[in-house]
Amino acid sequence: MRHSPHFFHYIAGLWEGDGHADRKHQTYVSITFHEKDKPFVQFVQHQIGGTIRHKTTQHAYVLTLRKKHVLSAFFANIQHKLRTPKYHDLQKFAWNVGHKDTTCVLTNGWLAGFIDADGGFKIRWTKQKKHPLTHKIVTKPRIAISFVLEQRKTHALTGESFEPIMLQICNAFGVPLHERRHHGQLYWCVEISGLKKLQKLINYFDRFPLFSAKRLDYEDWKQAYVRICHGEHLTEEGKACIWYLKQGMNRQRQVFCWKHLEMCP
Repeated sequence: MRHSPHFFHYIAGLWEGDGHADRKHQTYVSITFHEKDKPFVQFVQHQIGGTIRHKTTQHAYVLTLRKKHVLSAFFANIQHKLRTPKYHDLQKFAWNVGHKDTTCVLTNGWLAGFIDADGGFKIRWTKQKKHPLTHKIVTKPRIAISFVLEQRKTHALTGESFEPIMLQICNAFGVPLHERRHHGQLYWCVEISGLKKLQKLINYFDRFPLFSAKRLDYEDWKQAYVRICHGEHLTEEGKACIWYLKQGMNRQRQVFCWKHLEMCP
C-alpha cells in the first residue's frame, strides 16, 4: 500500500510518544494504544503489519512488530524521521534509522503523531460563584480553550533531555516551555492558548491530521474555538453549546466515529 511520506513521519512521532523497543535483544518494537482506539490500532496494523495484544487490566492494546520483513519495512519508513532521545533505543537494531530530523516541526506529520500519543485538548468552563453571605463574586465566569502537550524530562536509557524537542515545539507556536509535576514526577509541558496561536495549530492539523480517537476530541474542541471566535461564548445559547461539547470529550466520550480512517493516505 502506498502512502504519503507524511504518514510515516506521523508513525515516527506516534512511536516516539507511545512506543517501546526491545533494547536488550533487538527482537521487536511496539506501540501502545488506549483501549478506546481499537479501530485505529487495526488500521495501523493494516498499514505497517504486526500483531495486536489486548491488555485488559491496563485497558490498552499493544501493536508489536516482530517479523524481520515487518521490522525492516518499519525502519526503512521511519528513517531520518525521528526527533527525540528515543532515537537511541533503536541504534542497536540491524536496520539503520538514519539521522534525526531537525526541520521545523510544522513541515510534516511527525508532530501530529506525537500529539496523538501525548497531547490533549481542553475546554475550560467556569461558572460564576458568589459568597453565600456577602453575595460578592468569588469566581468570575470564564470559557476558554487550550492545548497541552506533556513529555517526561529525560530519556530513561541515556539521561538525555527532551527539552530541545519540546523547546522546538514551543518556538513553532511562540509559547514558553513549562514544567509540570504529576505523581511526584516532573514533565516538560507545552501549553498553547490565545486564539491566534491556536489558529496556527489548527492550520497545522488541516495539513497533517490526527488519526486516533483524539481527532474526535479535536473536532469538538475546534467547534468551541469557532464559537469563541464569533463571540458566541458570551451568549446563553453559545455557553450551553460549549458545555455540551466539553461534556462529550476526552474521558467522557461515549460516541466514536471512525469515518476519517477511510480517508487516510
